[in-house]
Formats: sequence, structure tokens, C-alpha cells
Amino acid sequence: MPRHQLGAALWLAVLTLLLTLPTGAQARTVTSSCVAGLVRDILIATGDNISADDKYTAVAKVVNAFVSSCTDGFDKSSSGLRPLRILAPLQAENDMERIVADFESRTGYRVITEYVDHLDIIGELQFIEQTSPLAYDGWFVDGASVVDLVTTTTLVAPLNAFITQDSKIQWSDVTEYVREITSTYGGVTIGVPIGGKPVSLMYRRDVFTAADLSTPNTWEDLVYAAQTLNSSDFNADGEADYALCWQLSDCNWDGQIAVSQILASMTQTTGPRTGFLWDPATMELLGGAAVMTRTMELIQELLPYSATSCEILNPHFMSGDCAITIAFESLFKGVSLHTSMQSLIGTAMVPGSTRALNRQTGRLEECTPALCPLAALERTYNGSMVLVNRAPHFGIGSFSGFVNAYQDEGHQQATYSLWSFISEPIYSKELVMTAGVVGPYRKSHLDTSAQSLAAWGAIGYNKRAVTDFLTTIKGSLEHPNFVPDLRMLGGHRYMATLYSALQNATAGMAPAQIAANVAAEHAAILASSGPRDVVQRSLQAGLGIPVASPPPPHPTQQPDTHAGGSDRLAINLGVVIPLAVLLLALVIVVVVMRYRRRSLFDGLLAPSPGEGTTLVVTDIMNSTPLWETLGPDVMECAIATHNTVVRQTLAKWSGYEQATEGDSFLLAFHTPSDALGFALQLQRSLLEAAWEPELLQHPLCAPLAMGPCAALQGAGGGDGRFALLLASRLLTPGDGPFNRPSAIAPGCLFNFASDGSWDNALALFVPPDSQSTLCAAGSAVQSHLMVRTTPDRMPHAVAARSKSATAAAPSLDAASLHGRSRVYASPSAKKAAKMAEPAADTEGMRQLDKARELLQSLHSAASASENAASLDSSVPGGVKVATISMAKFLRLAWTLEGSPADTGVVKSQVTVFKGLRVRIGMHSGVQNSDVERNATSGRVYFGGAPLAIAKAVGDAGAGGMVLMTKQTFERLHPDRALKGVLALAMGQHTTKDDTLGHVCVYQAIERPLVARLAVFQPLRGLSTMETGVMDAPVGTVTIAFANMVGLATLQAWDRDRSEVALDAYAALSKQLLHNAGGYLVDLTSSGLCLAAFHHPVDAVAWGAGLIEVMKHRQWDEELLSHELCEEVRLHEPVCEFTGGSTPLQSRVLFRGPRIKIGIDVGKVQADVASLTGRMTYQGKVMNRAARISSKASSGMQWCSAEVWEQAREQNGVNLLAAGIRGTQIGSFSLKGVIGNVELVERKPGHHHKSTTATTTR
Repeated sequence: MPRHQLGAALWLAVLTLLLTLPTGAQARTVTSSCVAGLVRDILIATGDNISADDKYTAVAKVVNAFVSSCTDGFDKSSSGLRPLRILAPLQAENDMERIVADFESRTGYRVITEYVDHLDIIGELQFIEQTSPLAYDGWFVDGASVVDLVTTTTLVAPLNAFITQDSKIQWSDVTEYVREITSTYGGVTIGVPIGGKPVSLMYRRDVFTAADLSTPNTWEDLVYAAQTLNSSDFNADGEADYALCWQLSDCNWDGQIAVSQILASMTQTTGPRTGFLWDPATMELLGGAAVMTRTMELIQELLPYSATSCEILNPHFMSGDCAITIAFESLFKGVSLHTSMQSLIGTAMVPGSTRALNRQTGRLEECTPALCPLAALERTYNGSMVLVNRAPHFGIGSFSGFVNAYQDEGHQQATYSLWSFISEPIYSKELVMTAGVVGPYRKSHLDTSAQSLAAWGAIGYNKRAVTDFLTTIKGSLEHPNFVPDLRMLGGHRYMATLYSALQNATAGMAPAQIAANVAAEHAAILASSGPRDVVQRSLQAGLGIPVASPPPPHPTQQPDTHAGGSDRLAINLGVVIPLAVLLLALVIVVVVMRYRRRSLFDGLLAPSPGEGTTLVVTDIMNSTPLWETLGPDVMECAIATHNTVVRQTLAKWSGYEQATEGDSFLLAFHTPSDALGFALQLQRSLLEAAWEPELLQHPLCAPLAMGPCAALQGAGGGDGRFALLLASRLLTPGDGPFNRPSAIAPGCLFNFASDGSWDNALALFVPPDSQSTLCAAGSAVQSHLMVRTTPDRMPHAVAARSKSATAAAPSLDAASLHGRSRVYASPSAKKAAKMAEPAADTEGMRQLDKARELLQSLHSAASASENAASLDSSVPGGVKVATISMAKFLRLAWTLEGSPADTGVVKSQVTVFKGLRVRIGMHSGVQNSDVERNATSGRVYFGGAPLAIAKAVGDAGAGGMVLMTKQTFERLHPDRALKGVLALAMGQHTTKDDTLGHVCVYQAIERPLVARLAVFQPLRGLSTMETGVMDAPVGTVTIAFANMVGLATLQAWDRDRSEVALDAYAALSKQLLHNAGGYLVDLTSSGLCLAAFHHPVDAVAWGAGLIEVMKHRQWDEELLSHELCEEVRLHEPVCEFTGGSTPLQSRVLFRGPRIKIGIDVGKVQADVASLTGRMTYQGKVMNRAARISSKASSGMQWCSAEVWEQAREQNGVNLLAAGIRGTQIGSFSLKGVIGNVELVERKPGHHHKSTTATTTR
């Protein structure tokens, strides 16, 4: 609808509303909920995630529904109810959509489902209770959230009456724990169970049989099994594999439950109602010093043998390269339905403990019948029969569906019907067998009769494996010492501290210190959760313990229950309602116009200055040559079409057109989400525009169709998705029965397993919000690439059995493994400034310039001689696996229409370009000084640095690109603006205007157009300071782990000085990395710099340059007084001297903070992290490089012999000329690596026979 008609249309709607209302004798009664519902629906219809035009349409529907419902009374049948509104966890979206479709088909009801992260549901409900309590009819949450829900809101309706009258739900079939604890509170049934998430130990039965091992009964047994099996080759690929792939340190939810499982086996000995973290009788913390310390010790013993990941379907277990895991039931379903290992998987109860907490003494003691009355005699790996206290944890517990107490009876009944439908025995069992988030919670789900096993077998399950699985789950649920999830006020907060403890354990913190931290954090949470007795009663009620006065499980006062006519608020419509509706309509008009960014009289509101205000500049690519080669009539028509499309799209997203410059539009938006929505929709609309035939015949505007290799289609390349991780895994051919890729056909970069099993296997979970110190850093957003998210982390180093002593793994900051490294900055800017070195650092700058020149020359030479990524039919499998950039990877992966490589080309190609190609740049953040208002016209103009940056970013792109700055990217809502969008960090740059500073650039592209990436040229007109994701290496990659030695010690000595040193180290690492053509993977607050290189010679030279430049930098004298930074000189004889006594020459061996570096080369699996848009890597080379770094001596650089040999082959002469020499230092055993590894140490300068080292203080 044209803008000038909007105001008139809204006022006409108000008039129509008034005229249609019955009056006088025709007047009917209306309940207060009807009016409240109208307000609620208006608020929902005008939400931020809905475009302006959609808001107008939605408001019109709401008004129509109000007229039909509120004037016809409330005595409608169920089929006449408005659609149900349900709030559900984002993690359950796929399964919920299927369930809703089935429910609608069976009942005729309509359901609208809103999704938020499961941890945000309680906050959402607390908010809507205060603002619009009728916004939802129902919701479902995990068991740990129930206590917070019923004690902090009055939204939950009791369901006893519904269940009593429902014969289909078969309430007695629900297991006792779920029925009596997770679905009730304070003796009142408040939820309908709709899914369980039990946890069990899963293992490779064939591996355990070959090793003559039984399943581990204790945690110590589990450690022994991991040690025994580690470094074995489980999938016949010739490489050492992890023994364990328990998702410990990298997954919030899994990590919390992992700590709880170990902890509970030592704290809970007399049944679930005695608690595992807090004693419900005394409110004493059970996870105190002794127990938590032992828990962290066990975790640190297990960590070296465990591969890391954070996915619902653990990729290591799915691919057969680990032997043991402890996981949710969905992994069993994934392995059974999507791999060939169905018959190899065994399931067992999680281990227990031989020691337990004596609650009287506070000490850990060996189990006795009195201390552990529910323990059983079991045989451990050492052959002893001992009492083992098991406390099987129910993982997440049961998800339950709830009904809004404030809704009318009709909608309450309909909502209950939805939950009952999901929970009915037959349908719920179907979900248990096939749905990803629904695990068993009924007795019938655990049935192992022949008829039941036949149903499992018909789907593809192995009957023996199913029997083990169901028997284990049943044994856990019926165990007398079963552990429920933590159901008390603030339950999720306590669990979050357990995950933090696990992260600290991963980072190497002492277990006793972790235990002390946890105790302090738990005490603080308890103190902030309200009166102690209220918290205690919430815990008791959550465990099903009768209490005198639990917090109310349902509203004490309901404004409108609709239980009968006496509860209605009757209003004579003929007398009062016209005035009320008029006022309400006025409010609606104002609200809608405001959401549409318009004034009351339909004038478009210009954005106000602010951090979210986003400036957008569009520009037609190659417009000058088009004007010169096409007739003016053709171009004038094309420009007119372009302008119409831009302005129509602009109106949909409430954009403000401030000016045009030639064929460019200068636009402003109220939010970054609106700006990105406009830009992405504009690219789609330009593809669909009706261009002149003459224009489309021009090479710069002709339609361009592209298709992925046939194999890529299996990785999501041909159906509007893009699974880079999957494609990366398929880059390297392999053998074996574990769904590894087969031969790679000429003309196509990779092939896909014929069964397509991985396509459904990688259903990833949502990691915690993160914040990185990289250029992409600071982002607290989460986009959606191929699935929910992609883990932004590297595998933790695994350990190997070895007789030789090995150094500990590098102490990686646990926060950095999740992309949450803090920004490098001293805590006290003033103090840091005082300690800054003098401006004149002549020697340091000379060494830096020398290193940069060397790195550039070596990288240029290596690149010039590169013969990588060649598609060679003479090579087995058809491809020469080598290092290529992400950009080249994509160019090989997609094929242009008409390509001769027909064997590898998908015939169903899509058009990615047609007509004028428009590039778009945007930047967020406008100050008052950047805004001018024309006093005469009232027009607002935005300029200054924000507009200049938006122009510079846009000008750097190719036609069809959508580019933005970090300031825009960080403010995008992940579940709205970035849903279905691939975000790429394009690096850090400087523009031609030095006053604009450094700019981090991101590219956004919708998945259906992702093939454009194969066509786009590199950014232009910018000076690159940090390599972007398109230039990151994939395939065979050289990985370097650099660590600042003793950083924790330095920080304890003088935090400010250590922060200054850390800042300098970070800056030099990045600067030299750019000169070496390397890619920065991670840079953490713990002193880790993780980098990837195209060539081994680049990595070797970068490491050498970094160590040498760090030695010659001008450091603070006080810093140099510390033993970790003191200057050490080497006095050597002058070999060329021929007369008299041989003089000595002195050179610096160590000076300033020590750096040690480990380097290795190998094949990687690459993916783009959704939180940062940066490249991440997985593969055994990551472990090897980390282990080499761990082995390296302080201040030294070590690498594998393969790295050194390839570096010499690539540019050995220049290495020698630069004084970079290597010395074989022997064969070493590295944890997680089969056999010994030959290592080389980089030696600076010449080697002399006689040397003397001295320390300078």
C-alpha cells in the first residue's frame, strides 16, 4: 500500500470498527480477557521481528478477529477458537514443527509456535506476566526450570482436573519419577510430560571385547579404560584415535550434567529426596571442598583422553573414532539410524563411586553399608569386589507442557489437548524412536518385549542394541538412588557454576582452588535468591518432599478464569464500548505508526542518533561502462527499475532515504536488523526484477546460473543450505565403514557418502553466548549456518600411553575455547600508560621491519612456486589434496552453467545473478554531530565518519555483495536478522582515509545465493591488516600454537605490567602473521596465539620472527627484573679470529616474556563459526601442534620433521640466509599420537662449540 494511503486506511479501519459494533438491544457482553487479548495481539503483531508491511496486515487481522469474536460472545465450539500460541525451546524447533503439523491434522486446531533458547524461557514468561499475560496459551520447559516458573510467576494452571478426565493419557504409565516429581509441585500436578533426556554410558562393544574390558563400574575404572584404549585406531584410518569423546569442556549443558554425575555419586547415598548438591534438611552445601576437589581431579584425569565437540550427535562417536562417551539418548538414535555401527554400540549405566560424603564429618570415606545403604557390591578393574554407590542422573530431566492459568477455559482445554496428544503412549513412543529431542519417560517406552523390539527394528535399529539401551534407561529411572535435575530457586545458576568449574579444570586450575571458587559462588547465589527458608522450601517441594507452605504452584488470584458467568466482567457494548474502542483504536494507530517508524499523520520518522542507527549506501557496479556500451533508453529504463525496487524494498523495512548520489542511494535505518533485512531482500528483488532484454544480453548483466558438484549437494549445497564443516570433512578421501567419503571424481572437489547419512547427523546444539578478542570479536550474537550453530573451538589435546615422561598440555584458557576471550586491555589504563615504553625503540623497530620484510619475501616465494589444489586424474581418487584458500575451495565446489565437467555437476542449477549488480555497505553508530536537519524542508541528513565508513565498505565490495562493519554485525539479533544467513569475517582493513581508522568487515549472504561466493573477487580499495576468512587455508594446513610462558605467574606478580606485555605480544603476533600470509584462528587472554598457514615455511618464519622481535623489543625495566623475563646473554667465541686468545661475542638468548611455539602440518576439517564468522579447524594436526608446543622449551620453537622438510623444500636457501636453522632433537612420544614423532628445534644464528650464558638483571 502506498505510504500516502496508510494513515487514511488506519483511520478508516477505526471508523469501520465503530460502525460494525452492535448497539442497543443488539449489545452483547464482553469479558475483560477479550479486551486484554486485543491489546496482546496488537503487541505481538507489531513485534520487532516483523516487517512494517507485515505489521499492518497483522493488525488488520487482529481487528477483524476482535470484531468477530468479541461481538459474537464466547460460546463457540473448539473448532472456532483462535490459533493456540505456544512458547517452546529453540532447540526443539524441528521436532515441534512436526508435532504441531500432526496435531493440527488430527484435531483441526491451529497452533502458532514461538521459539527462544531454553535458558531464556523463564525470563520471557516473567516478562509477559508483567506486560501481556495472555500472550501465550502454553509452553514447555525442562524440569530444572519448573521451580523458578511456579515461584516467580502466577501463570501456571493446575492440571489435576484435566488429567483425571483424560483416559487417553494413561497417567499411570508415566514413570514414577516423572509423574511424582518433574510434573508436580507442592502436591499439585502442573505439567504434562512430553519428553525425557536420560543420559547413559555408550561404548563400542567390539573395542571393549577386543581389549578384554568390561564396562567401567567406577569413575576410576573409566579413567583406566580411557588410558588403556587411548591412541588405538578404532576406524582403520591409520591414525591414533581418542578413547573418550565425552563432551566435557566445550558444552554448557553437557558439562553441567557431567560434573553433576560425578558429584552425585559421592554426595547422594540415600535416595533422591536427600539431594545431591544441597541438603534439603539443613541447606548445607554437599558439593563442598572434599567432594568438589575429587570431582575436579577425576575430570582432569579424563580430559587428556577425551576429544571435544559440542553437538547433539557427537561427531567423534558418530564417525567411529572414539570408543566411549556419556551422552543423551539422541546419540544412540543418531548412531543407530545414520551410521553402519548399529550392532557395535553398547549402553550401560553411568559409573559410580567407591567413596561417599559423610554428611556428619564432611569427609569423603570409603563406602560402608551404613554410609552407602543403596550401594551394591561390584567388581572393579583391579579385581576387587567393593561397594559402589551409583547415582544415575536423569540428564536434563523431563520436559513438561504447561497451560496458562489466565486463559479462558476453551483455550486451556485446547492447550492441554496438545500436551496430551504429544504424551499419549502410542504417539509418544513414535517420537521416542524418531525425534531428536524426545527421550523415554513412560514405562511403555522401555518395553523390551518381542512386539516392541519389532517396532524398533522396523525403523532400522539393531534389536540387541535397543535392548541394552532400554534396559539401561529403565535401570536408571527405577534406581533407588536416582538423581533428579536440580529443582530449586536459581537452579540453572547453580548448574552454570558447575560448568565454570569444568572450564577452570580444563584450563589447569588446581582442583582445591576450583572447589573454593564453586563454594563461594554457590553461597553468593543462595544469598541473592531470597530468604533462606523460602529457597529451602522450594528445594524440598522440587524434590517432592511435603512442606508446610511451599511457594504457590498456581495463581492465588486470577483476574479472569471464565469458570462461570459470575466471574465475567459484563459491559454494555451499546453504552460504553464505542468510546472504549475509539480510545483503543487511537492507541493502536499510534503504536502501529510508531512501529512503522512513522508519525501519526503517516510521515516517515527519521532515525535518531544512537549506536543502533545504521547508515546504508547502495551502488550499481560497473554503471559507467554500461552507460557507455548500452543505449541511453536501455539504461534509463534499467535505472528506473532499479530505483523502484530500492524504494519498494526500503518502504518494507521503514528505511529513510536521505539522498541519492548518481545511481547510489544514501539510506538510514532505525536498527541494524532493518538495514540487513533491507539489503538481503534487495538482492533477492533485483534478481526477480523485470529487466529489459537488451540489458540482460550485456555480459555485465547477463543471467548467471551455477550449481554445486553433485557431491556438494549432499552437504547442503543444492537445497538452500551450506554445510562447510561437512564439505570440509569430505575434502580428504578415506576408507572404512564409518561413512567416510570415497573417491573424488575429476571436475568435482569432493564426493559424498552414497547413503547421505551425515546430512541428518549434524544437528548441532546451541552453545553459550560468546565474545572473542579477534577482529570478529565482541560479538554476542549467534547466527544459523547449516544447522543451529557451529562450535567455535579447537579439540582439546588427547593423551597417549607412554613410558616416557611428557609435559602437560598448554594451559588453554577455557573461555577462549568457546570464543569468549576477553579484549586485551590493561585493567588500569592510567597505570598502563605510565609504564608504556619510550617512543624511541630503535632496535625493536629495526628487528620488526627486518622480520616483516623476511616474512613477506618468503611468503611471496612460496606462493609463486605453489602447485596446490590441482584436480589431477592421475592421483588416486582424482584430487591432489593440498592447501588452498577458502575462496579457491568455493570456486572449485561450484560450477558455472555449461561446464564440461558433467560427471560432477548438478543439473538443477540456480540463477545467482541477473540484471544490475548492486553492492551495499553499512555501518552502525551515529552521533548527534553526524546529523543535520534542514530547517526549511525538515529533511534529516546523516554524514560525518559513519557515512564515510559505510561508503568505503560498500565501495570495497563486488556487485551483489552485502558488507557491514563490526559495529553493525555485533548488534544483529541472531535468531531474527541472521537466521538463514551465512556471515563471514572478511578481515581487518584500513581505508584510503586514514582518519577512519581500522575497519573490521563482514559479509552477509543468504544461503540460497551462497554460490555467489565462488564468483566474488577479493575486496578492493582497502589495505588489509588481518586476513579474512576467504583467504584462510583449507585442505592440508600448517598449524602453529604459540604460548606466552608463565603468564599466570606474571599476572599474580604484577597484573598491570603483565597486561602491557600481553598486549604487545598480541599486537606483534597479529602484525607478523599478516606479513606471513597466515590466518589468525584464536588469540586468547591466556597467552595462546593459534594460527593457520598455507605453507610450512611461512609458519617457521613467523615463529622465528615473533621470538626474535619479542627479544629485542624495549620492555619495562621492572618487567625485565622478573625471572620469567630477565635478559640472558650467550657469550660465544668469534670463529674468524686468528690471533691471540679468542675473544667472545655476546648475543641475546632470552629477553622479555618467553614464547614457545609448536608447529605441525596435516589435513584439517574447516568450518565457519557462526558466532564470529571466522574459520575454525578440527583434525589431528591440531592435537599434534598443541603437544609439540607443550613439549617445546621456554623461548624455543619446535616443529615436526615434516614441517621442517617441507619448509626447506619450499625456501630453504632464504631460510639459511636469514639465519633460520633447524636441529634434529630426537624422537618424542606425544600424547594421542601413534608411535614417536621426530622433532626439530629452530636454532637462531650460528652454532658455536663453546658458549657461556650470563643473566643480566
